[in-house]
Amino acid sequence: MSIRTHGQNAQQPAVDLWTATDPNTLSAMNDPSRLPEILEALGYRHDDRVKFASLTRTTTDWDTGWLCLASMSIEKIVSNWTEQLCTTPDVAVIMNQEIPVQDLYMGFCTHDGARKFTKANMVECTHLVLDVDVGTAGHRNASAYETAEEALAAVSGFLPPPTMVLNTGGGLNLYFRLAERLDVQEHLQEIEALSKRASYAVKGDTCHSVDHIFRFPLSINWKLMGETRRTTILQFRPDVDYTLDELNAYLDARDVPEAEEIQSVTKASSGSQSQSSGSFDSSAWGYHMVMDAVAAKVPERQIISKLKRVPDVWSHYNTENRARADIRRIRKKLLGGLPRPRTPVENVEMDISLSLPAIAEPRRIFDEEVFPTQNERIDAVLGLLDTAIQSGRNVIFNLPCGSSKTTSAIITVAGNASNSNRFWFVTEKVANVRRIAETLRILGCNAVEWHGFHEAVCEQKLTYQEFRDCDTIPCRECEHQQGCTATNRILATGGRWDCPTADVVVTTHAHWRAAMLSGKIPSSLRAVIVDEAPMLSETLTLTEADMSRLRRMFSPCADIAQSVCEDLALVIRATADGDCRRVTLNGIRRRTRLLKQCVLTRHEAGELDDSDLQLALELIAFAARGSDVYAVLYYKNGEKRTGAHYRLITGKVQIRTDVQHIVLDGSAKLSDVEWVDFTIWQAPELLPTYPNTTIHIIKANPSKTKLSDSQTFKSLESTALNVIQARPDCLRSIVFRNKTATEKIAKDVEGLSVLIDMSGVAVIPMTRGEHKGSNDGKEADAAVVAMSLFYDASYYVLRTALATGSGIASTRIWQTGKTFQFPKMKRNGGYTDKQIHQAFVRATADDLYQAIMRGKIRTDADAVYDVVCLLDSPEVISLLTDDLPGCTILIDGSNIIMRMMAGDSETQLAKSFQSGKEPEADRQKLKRIIEAFYECWCDRP
Repeated sequence: MSIRTHGQNAQQPAVDLWTATDPNTLSAMNDPSRLPEILEALGYRHDDRVKFASLTRTTTDWDTGWLCLASMSIEKIVSNWTEQLCTTPDVAVIMNQEIPVQDLYMGFCTHDGARKFTKANMVECTHLVLDVDVGTAGHRNASAYETAEEALAAVSGFLPPPTMVLNTGGGLNLYFRLAERLDVQEHLQEIEALSKRASYAVKGDTCHSVDHIFRFPLSINWKLMGETRRTTILQFRPDVDYTLDELNAYLDARDVPEAEEIQSVTKASSGSQSQSSGSFDSSAWGYHMVMDAVAAKVPERQIISKLKRVPDVWSHYNTENRARADIRRIRKKLLGGLPRPRTPVENVEMDISLSLPAIAEPRRIFDEEVFPTQNERIDAVLGLLDTAIQSGRNVIFNLPCGSSKTTSAIITVAGNASNSNRFWFVTEKVANVRRIAETLRILGCNAVEWHGFHEAVCEQKLTYQEFRDCDTIPCRECEHQQGCTATNRILATGGRWDCPTADVVVTTHAHWRAAMLSGKIPSSLRAVIVDEAPMLSETLTLTEADMSRLRRMFSPCADIAQSVCEDLALVIRATADGDCRRVTLNGIRRRTRLLKQCVLTRHEAGELDDSDLQLALELIAFAARGSDVYAVLYYKNGEKRTGAHYRLITGKVQIRTDVQHIVLDGSAKLSDVEWVDFTIWQAPELLPTYPNTTIHIIKANPSKTKLSDSQTFKSLESTALNVIQARPDCLRSIVFRNKTATEKIAKDVEGLSVLIDMSGVAVIPMTRGEHKGSNDGKEADAAVVAMSLFYDASYYVLRTALATGSGIASTRIWQTGKTFQFPKMKRNGGYTDKQIHQAFVRATADDLYQAIMRGKIRTDADAVYDVVCLLDSPEVISLLTDDLPGCTILIDGSNIIMRMMAGDSETQLAKSFQSGKEPEADRQKLKRIIEAFYECWCDRP
């Protein structure tokens, strides 16, 4: 059963979906030997620990009994109790011989294994349970329903079909498995609020606390003396699960009030109640405040001080020891989710007093001809580079943006290069290749540009497709050879990998990557300098239509067509079940030359158009790049009507080299590449502080989905305008946007740019891709990140597979029963799988850091600089505070405070927090909490 059907039709009655479970299935499932299957359907794992209780009754103590609580694993519960559940007791013997009996209960959240059983000890919620009383026997208060049938009929009008319905003997327990296990401490308020709403809707018992216990499936209800009532399964749908949002949508469609509007007395549970009076859950507020503070590196003592200023939140702790323990627990959880560098890190000391005679002359010329370099920062970087070169070690310089590492590298190479001491200088773009080579020549160095065809360089104004389609190399007949830097490599007679006559070969990332993968780095080189580590992997996406075209293209070449068809069929089979698997494209890889010849001949004959040729050559080139290929199947937006998309990745995640490499990469610690026999050098003294940089975070996933949400974008827009308009000195602002976006997002971002421009602030537009390396915004006083930082799940899955060298099972990627539709994600937009989540954190943190560093602080760390962005990942926030020490982080509070100052009423603010119709006391409480919450970020750590 597809839950998406439920979510999309929340307005429709659910009665028709409440089909009865097959009687034969029920009979089988009520066999205690099937207990493991039942518990698995409720979301439990065999090693989960839960709160388990037995209530022992005797003939002299039948009404109260003696309760024993234990933290017990699911495996042990099954082992200990299955045999007893299979036994049918003789009531007469039990009563006559006064034999004790036991009622069994179990919690619906996993337990941390401690000796306490409060809310604070609950770890993850796997499902929700509603308790609906039936009849009068055994109940102190009158029930709303006379029979189980009547109760089921009423419940089906408000809720979708449960995963399981249990007849407890005195009523019904309705089980709704969650699509993903939820962190109880993080989602406590939402879980209990939904339980309260649902119970209210179906006139159920008020068992909302996450530490509550319910009757154990298939156990005996001994509540009525002398009568046994076996708890039995009435309905069983192991393939059905829900998200909290989907269940809330059902209740919304049926006008069920919000939890805050429902006045009820919570049924006491065996655990203590940490929720304070009123409609706010102090534990949830406390958790979010502490998590955000820990992520922003606020000291422990300061967090406790802030919490104490909010009595409504402090009541959750009451003592400093409990607060300190919670802070450390949350910090441990946060740090456990942070990616670790895959290459050893070493702190190195700066030495600005080093005598560097080799670079004295080129530095003098650089100062005169380019720009002055006489400052301690460049002195330090020059010293580090010299130390690295003389040591012969492979080093990755983890230096921050604006540390002049490229300038220092150019001067260092110019001072050390000679015909017997040759260098490669590697940079990303052809434009950079030309600029660096020209600078090196100004410094007296024998340097040559070494790159392939590029449209911006070609004096004939050929396109790349036109260049590839030529029968012969057009450069040979070109009259502009003298001024074209591409001809250095294209017309090289001694091979295209290197130019031995040059002291320095300045080349591109693409050429270096190909040389690394092919083992073609010249052994004669003194060293290779790589400016910013490039991606060492490549991806290829093929649709079903693409595969059909490829089969058709190669079909006339019968001797090789089979190889293509077999490799494509392998990709389809390997990914059909949702797994990410290693595949081989050996058939295509071994026949590269023949396949190229086939399509080029057909294209020349007019049988294939340009797009056909390009697709075929992309596949052939991709297959030729390596044997480590991983593939995964996905559908755009999770909708199968968009057609299957097969995404493949190949490349290297372990780099070894016999030639010394020095890599200049400010994001080295976030790389998922393992540089074997390399060391990351970082110089803490070179890392500046950013005392006047403020990052305004709107707590939302930085995705196109959230940018499309009107309320989220309005929050981003209003925060950006308030920040910019509050600064008379703000003259320029970067506005980041995606290259491709929905019509709504594009229109909203354009509208935001217009409003900023109308405020008298010049807008510097940048697209994703320009947020790395561009200097266009270096004079900007502010930046608004109105672009998605998300890739789809397949990207992170493939990078994880390549980095770990193994495939990934679909159960780690997709929600149960929702393969290809919904990946397993955390509430904050991360992924539940730790390895996939770390790939997400690495990519998001790097993207956001690079975007932030496009502005004025790139060259002036003391500049006043504001950034507004969407973000809801504590791990990314934590990494940002490491990279931008001294900055101020405002999380959501800025917009609220500005609205308060603008005169918004407490009712309006309450609505913005989805609090509904709050009484005056609760509105005051909300205001105090918001003010204190914001205050955590007003003081710099």
